[in-house]
Formats: sequence, C-alpha cells, structure tokens
Amino acid sequence: MSDQLPLPAAIEGLYGVFSGYPLADHVEGCTHCVFDRDHGLIHSAPLRQLSARALERYTEKAMSTWGNSDDFRHFLPRIFELQAKNTWEPTFVQIAFGKLTYAGWDSWPDIEREAVRKYFMSLWIDVLDTRDFDGDETKSEAESYLSGFSCAGEALGAYLSVWQHGEHRYGRAHFAATIDWFSESLHESGRLAGGFWELQPSAELRAWLNSE
Repeated sequence: MSDQLPLPAAIEGLYGVFSGYPLADHVEGCTHCVFDRDHGLIHSAPLRQLSARALERYTEKAMSTWGNSDDFRHFLPRIFELQAKNTWEPTFVQIAFGKLTYAGWDSWPDIEREAVRKYFMSLWIDVLDTRDFDGDETKSEAESYLSGFSCAGEALGAYLSVWQHGEHRYGRAHFAATIDWFSESLHESGRLAGGFWELQPSAELRAWLNSE
C-alpha cells in the first residue's frame, strides 16, 4: 500500500474531483418532506463549513426525495469528510455511503470513482490505525465501515486483505470485537445478523470470518 494516500489528502482529492458540481440555487425536493428550513440549512455556509446538522437531513433524503445525482456530488466531499471525522454516529455511514449506489456511481467518470475508492481505503486504514477500541463498546467501528462500503456496492476483498495482513495499531482489537459481534448468528444460522447485513450481500465477509 505504498501508494496509499493519507486520509486528509484523499479528502482533498474528493473536493478537487467534484468541484465541477455547483450548488443549485434551489435543490428540488418533495414538498411533503423537505421544508424551507431544510433548504436553508444546506445554503447556510460554504460547502467546507457546512455542519453535520446542516447536512444530516439532506444525506438521509438525497435523491430519494431531494435532489439528483449532480446535487449529491456537490455535497459528497463534505458529507464524506464529516464521516471521516466521526462527526456522525458510525451507523450513519451505511446511509451516507449507500447513496452512491442510489446515484448510480458505477457509471460515473473513472476519475470520480477512483477518488471515492481512494478515500474509502484511506478511511479504512485510518480506522484501523487510529480508532481505539477498548472493549467497553459492544460493536466495532470497523464492522460499521465495512457495512458502509458494502452498501456502496464495493467488493470487500481488498479491505479484508488490508485488515488481515497489515500492521495496524487497533486492527486486532477491531477484529476480535467483530468476531464476537457475529459469533452467535454465525454459529446458529451461518448468517450475519443485525443492521444492514441482513439487507445486503454478505457472503464475502461470512466466508472470510469462517476461514482459518
């Protein structure tokens, strides 16, 4: 992984690549679920200064009832930056990253998909290197981020390989917690129970967790 970008550089890459998508004067939304105050929040500050509060409702509603793929690509760098800063609860990552699938990002230009994937891997390594897991929590952030990558339609092989073979400060602790989190459901049904794993492909992760 010698060519791996540090996380701040990967985030800057997102801002650069998606800078061609300006904020519309009015982002069209369903009038029954997107209100004036919601529109006001996404226009309340320059993109890099928008708070998690300002973007939370937009992220939840993006493209389903609010805006289109181009609108989402405008906000994507800030949404993903806030996610990397752990500003939101870890479970919010599945919603944020899952919007890529909704936006049809597999048909985006190569440079855009490449920037997102560089960010994903940089974020993943940052989680394993810097997100302490002391065992007092019941669930590892690593599991949540893997679930987020899966919600984006990403194959997990590269992330699992980095986890298994890399030397990361908290990698083993996150791995132990993830094994513990899934142990009961794997033993009883061979499935990954809980959260978004029941709604998305999990065969790759199940096989990896069951391997020697």
